[in-house]
Formats: sequence, structure tokens, C-alpha cells
Amino acid sequence: MNRAAWLTRERLALILLLAFTALVRGGALGAQRGNLSQDPDLYREIAENLLRHGEYGLGEWIPPDDDPFSAANRLTPTAFRPPLYPIVLSNLPAT
Repeated sequence: MNRAAWLTRERLALILLLAFTALVRGGALGAQRGNLSQDPDLYREIAENLLRHGEYGLGEWIPPDDDPFSAANRLTPTAFRPPLYPIVLSNLPAT
């Protein structure tokens, strides 16, 4: 394959755009590296509840033996968070 035929103007533009995007995202991540431990969307709590109790929800889980008819004993289900990220977190080792 001819190298000049492979490196067309469109492919060069795409490569430059991807490199620029990687630099911008990397710079933004580097500037905010102190904030990476924050979890305002509670993904870690969802992941821990998923791992420990098998439920995709928020809140403190209380065993149903205390009062099986109380709604306070259940986790609050959430559908406002995408499920893939907490599922991935629940399968990673905790640090």
C-alpha cells in the first residue's frame, strides 16, 4: 500500500482532531486531579450497595429481620444514574 494513498487529508484531519481532543481532556483532568476523589453523584455508594446487597439503590441497608414490613428497611432504588459505571466499580478491588 502506498503511504501517500493511506494518509489522505481527511485521515490527517481526524488524527489531528483526536490528538487535540486527547490533549484538552488530559489537561482538564490534570487541572482537576484534586477533585477526582469526590463523588457528588454517589456512584461509590451505589456500587457498594450493589456489591454487598445485590440492590441498585441508595441509602443505608437495614436487615429486614428487624421489621420486614417497614419501608425504611429498604434501599431507595435509583434510576437517575447510569448502571454501567457502578457495576464496573462494584467489580473492582476496594482501596
